[in-house]
Amino acid sequence: IPVLLDEVLAAIRPAPGMTVVDATFGAGGYTAALLAAGACVHAFDRDPDAIAAGQAMVARFDGRLTLHAARFSAMRE
Repeated sequence: IPVLLDEVLAAIRPAPGMTVVDATFGAGGYTAALLAAGACVHAFDRDPDAIAAGQAMVARFDGRLTLHAARFSAMRE
């Protein structure tokens, strides 16, 4: 369960067509909420188990999720 999810969503205000970066994907709670609001998400996590678990979300949200098996410090690459 993401901490302060409502506050994060209020600050970001995700909308269809918007692209958001989730730098710490983890269990995907924030990403799922962003995708449910219509945004596209690039999610980073260096934990291979988190990335593997997130693969189900890619199909569920019509490919609007791109998972990156990398540290968030590698975003620029």
